Amino acid sequence: MSGSLRDGQILSTDLCDSKGALLLEAGLPVTEALIRRLADLGIREVYLDEKRSSSGRRQPLVPYDPAAQQQLEHNYHRITAALSGFIDELQGGDSTSTEEIEEVVNSYLQEAIKDSGVVLAACMGLEGQAIRSRDEALQRRSVRMSILATVAATHLRFSQADCLNAGIIGAIHDIALYGSEYSTQDEEYLEHPFRGIDLLQNTFGVTDQMRIIVGQVHEQCDGTGYPRQLKSARLHAVSRLLNVVDAYLTLIEPMEEGQPGVAPSDALAYLVQHALYGCFDRTCVQGLVAAASIYPVGTKVLLDDGTRATVVRSNGALYLQPIVQLDLPEQTMIDLRLSDRSILQPDESDGRYQRLSKSMFWQVLWRPAA
Repeated sequence: MSGSLRDGQILSTDLCDSKGALLLEAGLPVTEALIRRLADLGIREVYLDEKRSSSGRRQPLVPYDPAAQQQLEHNYHRITAALSGFIDELQGGDSTSTEEIEEVVNSYLQEAIKDSGVVLAACMGLEGQAIRSRDEALQRRSVRMSILATVAATHLRFSQADCLNAGIIGAIHDIALYGSEYSTQDEEYLEHPFRGIDLLQNTFGVTDQMRIIVGQVHEQCDGTGYPRQLKSARLHAVSRLLNVVDAYLTLIEPMEEGQPGVAPSDALAYLVQHALYGCFDRTCVQGLVAAASIYPVGTKVLLDDGTRATVVRSNGALYLQPIVQLDLPEQTMIDLRLSDRSILQPDESDGRYQRLSKSMFWQVLWRPAA
């Protein structure tokens, strides 16, 4: 029990919470600040892990349920295959259905209701096979948009029907772009939502409302989007959310192979700023921040003491205090809720992400406005 801990007490073994997250390493003193933090967070039971401390080599903690992660990774490949089959059938002029896509999206939805963090950890961090074509990059973007939109919709407390629609439409909204070579500056590119509506006309499982939303995904709340320059009042809530998610993925995962994406923390700050000026729906941006977290799982970060680490688990609404695994000492994990350390900034040393300069925050970096 946390109440049995005493200020100044030196622990002979590691102190962990009920999920196995390290609270305090063996040999370090218990402090009043630690006891207060445990109480504030509602952590009433802790335990001394003698097996971890007595082993010659520290074993890595498992931040999420491995069985759930494995199932979610399986679903990632399922929805990718389902979308691929859907595209082939639609382009071939065959009758097709969103049934399998909907089945996987519903599975994501049920898991997200229980633990949205594990959904994004298992799916957004998957690199998959090397991207060999524009269509493959577009397909991966669409799958991730489906997953992220489903999770964000749960944070926004959308109805189950709208949560499912967010996931399904996120996967199929760019259906008209497959096989095309349009530049984003071409007039034909800006009209692809119209062609998507037409392609989905007789698709089983796609309602008239869903087709309307497909046509609105690239509209902006201030009327600067495309193809019809609609403003917020005329946009469905699901389309406003999908517009935000699409912009976020455009920033962090550019379609161009080899081009580094924007650091997720900068991308979210950028969307918040443009939401304040009316480009994006503010509530939907808040939902995305709650879902994606400021430092998503897998993000390399630099702590305020100069230590490099990797984010391995989110801490819900405590966006700036995830659980991290230090690069050195190897495999040491720290829950930043209970630590004096904090994240200073994203770690740019691996070249995966780039930071946004102040001037770039004023530029339109998502897909082009009409």
